[in-house]
Formats: sequence, structure tokens, C-alpha cells
Amino acid sequence: MSHGNTGRTVIEMLSEYPNISVEFIYRAEHNTRTNYLLNEKSGDSALITEKGVQLSDDDIDAITAKLEQNTENNDFLALSGDASNYHDPFVYNIILEKLRAKQYRVFLDTSGETLKKCIKYVPFLIKPNLDELSYLVGREVAERVADEGADVGDDAAGKPQYGECGDGPEQQPAHRFHQGV
Repeated sequence: MSHGNTGRTVIEMLSEYPNISVEFIYRAEHNTRTNYLLNEKSGDSALITEKGVQLSDDDIDAITAKLEQNTENNDFLALSGDASNYHDPFVYNIILEKLRAKQYRVFLDTSGETLKKCIKYVPFLIKPNLDELSYLVGREVAERVADEGADVGDDAAGKPQYGECGDGPEQQPAHRFHQGV
């Protein structure tokens, strides 16, 4: 979604790049949020973010319709961030359910109950930080560093293990990548 003058500017800037297919749903009302990153000479930084435009059921229908029309089965789909700009905090579940037949390889970057509920759709990849992972598993997860020289993630033959994330890059078909909401 892209809104107002700010949204139009984003679309225009991205349209200058010939290798980017610009597929926003544009709405003239409101404005796409603006975020500010303040960097200090010390290396510290602060992020100031505005709340996004409140999305309607029609907006979610438009997003899922656009994804349905412009994607292929097994494409990559990224769902990321806070979903508080929709009346149902589990909007990612709604999107995943509507598009279940596409069998997307979903990259999921969210937290809390949204992350917990989206797990049932077996995302291709999740990106929890330690706090989010602790919440997900119901106990504190401490940062752990692998022993030096350990073959973490390799099988006995030294081949990388991909576990629940797929059958390995050599067996994956070509994919296109899309970012939702």
C-alpha cells in the first residue's frame, strides 16, 4: 500500500529503476508513514517511527488479490513488522489463509501472538530475536555461541542441513520474491 504525496514519491523514485517492477496499491487519502533514523557521532542511534495508515478489509482484499494475480506458486513472500494498523492483529494469518493455495515460501518477521499463530502455516523462515524466540518457546533463551571448530548445521558428510526450511538450494526451483503489507 502506498498513500498520499509521500507514497506517490516512493512509487516515482522506485519507478526510475528499470529492474524493479513497481506493484503498489495507491490510495490518495492519508500519507505513507515517514520514519527518521537519528545517528550520533558516538555510533548510537534512535529510530522515530510514525504509525502506519489504518488498513480496511477492502485494503487487505486488494493486497491479497494483487498477490494472487502477480505471483506464482512457490514464490517467496515476506511478511514483516507490526500489524497494528489493521483491526485484527492476526492479519498475517488472514493473508496466509487466503493465499494458502499459492504455497508461498514465507519469510516471517513478526512477534508475540502473531508469530505464534502464524507458525501453523509452516513459514519457510522466521527471524525472531532472543526475546521473540523466548516468547515463542515459553522459556528464556540465552545467547549461545557454538564451540570453536564445531560443524554446527552440517551432517556427518559435511553437507549443510536445511531442516524445516526446505530441501536445500540445489533442489529449489527458481523463485521470485515479494514483500506483502
